[in-house]
Amino acid sequence: METDIQKLWVALDERTKKVDDRVKRVEDNVDGADIHEAQMASRIDELEKEREALRDDVSYLQ
Repeated sequence: METDIQKLWVALDERTKKVDDRVKRVEDNVDGADIHEAQMASRIDELEKEREALRDDVSYLQ
């Protein structure tokens, strides 16, 4: 009976390690996506400012 319980603990431990590894990978992906999202938001702000400047230039030229 003890050996069966030990086998179950080993199997459970292995499964837990696999799940922990998968969770870590998902967390890393989420962190990377958050960084990328912040960079994209910054770039969008820059492009909107540039668009406004170009609109002003076109209005001036007209």
